[in-house]
Parts: sequence; C-alpha cells; structure tokens
Amino acid sequence: MKAGGAERGPDLEGLRAFVREGDRNRARFFVGREAQIRDIEQACADAMAEYRAGGKLAGATRLIQGAPGAGKTALLSHIAGVAERVEKQRSGAWRWFLRQADEKESQPSVLLVDVSDLSHPARLVLRIAERLDPKKARKLRQTRSHSIGVQAGTDGFGASGGETVATAPPYAGFAELGALFPPKDWPGPLCLMVDEVQTLQAEQAPVLQSLHLATAGLPVVPVLAGLANARDVLARCGISRLNEDGVHTLGRLEAGEPAEAVRRMLDAYRVDIAGADAGRWAERLEEHSDRWPQHLQNAMRSLAEELVEAEGVLAAVDEAAVSAGSLEHRMRAYRARRSPRMQEAVFLLARVMAGVPESGLRRNEAVAVIGNRARQGGDCGWDLPQGMSAGDFLDHLVHRGALQSGEDDRLICPIPSFRRFLMEEGARALADIGSDGPDTGAFIDEVMPELDLLDSGPHSPQ
Repeated sequence: MKAGGAERGPDLEGLRAFVREGDRNRARFFVGREAQIRDIEQACADAMAEYRAGGKLAGATRLIQGAPGAGKTALLSHIAGVAERVEKQRSGAWRWFLRQADEKESQPSVLLVDVSDLSHPARLVLRIAERLDPKKARKLRQTRSHSIGVQAGTDGFGASGGETVATAPPYAGFAELGALFPPKDWPGPLCLMVDEVQTLQAEQAPVLQSLHLATAGLPVVPVLAGLANARDVLARCGISRLNEDGVHTLGRLEAGEPAEAVRRMLDAYRVDIAGADAGRWAERLEEHSDRWPQHLQNAMRSLAEELVEAEGVLAAVDEAAVSAGSLEHRMRAYRARRSPRMQEAVFLLARVMAGVPESGLRRNEAVAVIGNRARQGGDCGWDLPQGMSAGDFLDHLVHRGALQSGEDDRLICPIPSFRRFLMEEGARALADIGSDGPDTGAFIDEVMPELDLLDSGPHSPQ
C-alpha cells in the first residue's frame, strides 16, 4: 500500500481531468463559506416554517457578491451539488453539511437557473412545478387562463382580475403554482439560485420582485450571485430592500482553508506522498494563492499538471515549476480581466490603485482620487476613457474586480496581487514610451514607492 492510502496507485486520469476543468467552474474541493451556507439554509427553513403556518416570509432573498474569482459560482454549485446528493440518498447529509437540525426538518431543494430564464416567468413556474412533481406539472402545461397576466401583481403572477389582452395565451403563474401545490405537497423549501445577476435587465426584475416580496406566499427563496456591483444593479431594477444580514460579499478564504483543499486533492487522487512533506506542500499552495479562490484553483491545477509529469509521486514534483505554472495561470486571468477601458487609462489606473490605501476609501473619496488624477484632454493613458466620468470609471473598476466594498462600505482592493499587476502594467507602459512631464513625475512619486513596498518581486503571487 502506498503512502496516502493509494492501493491502486495515483489517479493520473483524474488529475488530468482536474487540470482540464479550468478555474471558472465549480470548486471540486470546496472549503469555507460556512457562514454564508448557514444563512442560506436558515432562510430556507424560515420560509418553509412560515408557509406551513399559513403566512409568508417576505425579504428572504440572499445575495452573494464579490470580485471575479471570489468563488460565487463555486458556492452556488457546491450547495446545489450537496442538495442533489441528499435528494438521491434521502439521507441527513444536508444537515451534516449545514447545521444540526431536527430529524423531521424539511430538506431544501435547489433549482439553478440563468438570468435569461427570468424573462419567461411561465417557463420558470413550470420548471419549479416539475422540480416538485413532474406528473402534477402537466396540469400547468395545459393551463390557458385569460384572467392571468404575466406581470407581478398582488398575488404574484396570478389573478389580475378581468381578462388580459395578450399576443399569446398566458400560462399559469406563481398563484396557480400555489393552488396546484398546497403546503402538504411541498417536501421542503426551494432555493432558487440565479448566477450573474449583475446582468439583470429591468424587464426581468418582476419575477424576482414577486419572489422577494413573497406575493404568492410560496416557500421559494431566491439566492442571487453576481459581481461586486450586483446590489446596485438590483436596486436600479427595483429590488432594494434586501436584508443587510442576507448580503454576503465574498473575499479571501480563512487561514488554513486553502491548505485543507490541497490535502483533499492529494487524497482524492491517491497521490504518492512517500518521502514528501504533504502538509508543507499544502501550506505552500495556500501561500501562493493568497487565499483567493481562483488563485487557489489555479495553484492546485499547476500542482496537478506537475504530478501527472511525475507519475503521481509528490516527492518528484519541482516546486519552482508549480509556482511558475500557477503564476502563469494568474497572469492569464488578470490580462483577461483588464478591460479595454482599463487599458485605455493605463497610467491613470495605476495611479488610482496606488492611491487607494489598505483601509479603503468611501465612494466620494474614491471619485475624488480618480478626478484629481485624470488629466482632462490629456494624452491617451493619462485621462479617463472617452465618454466616462470619474464616477463611471469607479463603477467600472468595481465591476471588473479592481475595487470592492469592504467594511463600513469603504472601497478596498480585494486582491492585492491584482492591484500590483495593474500598477506594474502602468510602469511597464511608461517605460516603453519614455514619457516625460508633470504627469510622469506624479506617476513616479505615487506608483513606484508602492511597488517598492511590495518586497516579493515583480508579479509576485503575494
């Protein structure tokens, strides 16, 4: 038997598949986010309890937001995966995973949909019905009631009183769903997950508004995920009264969690750890990743690549090669994240990043930092992108993950290495053109000292 319990030897094909998965899908070795998971589960339990008591729970919507690579999609996918396994096994795994609960407590189910699905409320209602009972859902397929509208009303996509003129026969809404499935037919609450909610359009919002306000009283809890500006998008679409405790901004993982993910990976693929310090390897990858989920995934992919080359023997893996591969994955992700508008304002952006302290800035302060450093009518790179105000540029930086709301609603740089990357790109571009002048002097005074303070060298994972 090999070290690590690998009776059949290392799973090289599994390692290859892990490498191919990329860094934007579910986290196969998910760790952390326990507080967010417990909150979602509690919201579902409360909604179900209220429904069974004959009431309705408004405001149960949960929002998971954060910069690209913070693990929002991974969190949704993980919860959905756990719920699916529980339904198949009909076990208490959900309770084990989320929290201790009474044996008779209803187990939540999960339906993961796209933002585009919100444009077709009838289809969404039908999908929910099919999730509850495919046979009973056939009745909704046959519904053609001329007294049903497709906009949210007091009964939630239900009775609007009188006939509705439509180009096509309207389908059943949430009110009809509730009539078809009384409380006794709901095995548990439904967690309706919607990713990329920052792309929500105004015409798609009524569905979420109806569920958020529980107009039909159903035990359906919307769990939304999006970039760090997702809450602002929801507010513009009329969904502004979110429970403060139900808005979760994801950041770095807690200390020790990335190392645990690495240990799980080594065990899952039966890596031969004889002669190697597996614990130290886990600590190294946690350090390289800066505890950022996307970086961790890429560091683990790099390790998997080298393990394949080493036939699954950890002692034969070159740490320098793992570090270099992880760094290349990261730089590729950063280059893809840097939008054309960020490149257009390359020097201004570097100065702005240097001007945001670790403690962060309030929005008005951040707008002032941008406005004071932008040279109106200046050469390309020094001024704001064409057609953008300082506030617009700030919103764009939040959207791209360069800035994010932290404590006390102060804007911070959530990923230290991305901040460094943006400053280095400005310094590199300045060196290429050899520009001289007052803006160049200000750039050198502001940006270069910040880079000098980062003592890990260019493009350091730290």
